[in-house]
Amino acid sequence: MADRGLLDIHDADSAAAHRTLLTVTDVNQRTFYGAVPLPQEEITQLVTIGVRAFLRSYAPTVPWREASRRRTVRPGAAAGGQVSRARSRPWPVCSAACSSGR
Repeated sequence: MADRGLLDIHDADSAAAHRTLLTVTDVNQRTFYGAVPLPQEEITQLVTIGVRAFLRSYAPTVPWREASRRRTVRPGAAAGGQVSRARSRPWPVCSAACSSGR
């Protein structure tokens, strides 16, 4: 997948270890390395969550994604206040709870 540009992997050994940690390790720990049965649906869910995390972590960097990774202080927030992801569009209209400071 990396050779087709679908993943941004600089160290294949580390990427393989990360994939294992994000998928197999959780299943092994919950089953005490196979000693306790785990329903197939739960195994599928755990592995799917791990695979999604792996794919997000190694997705190629594109300009819009890089901007969404930057963290900025929300305009109008108090010093040391709300921190959120940078967006390429204006902030949504704040609800009453937001404008009251809650």
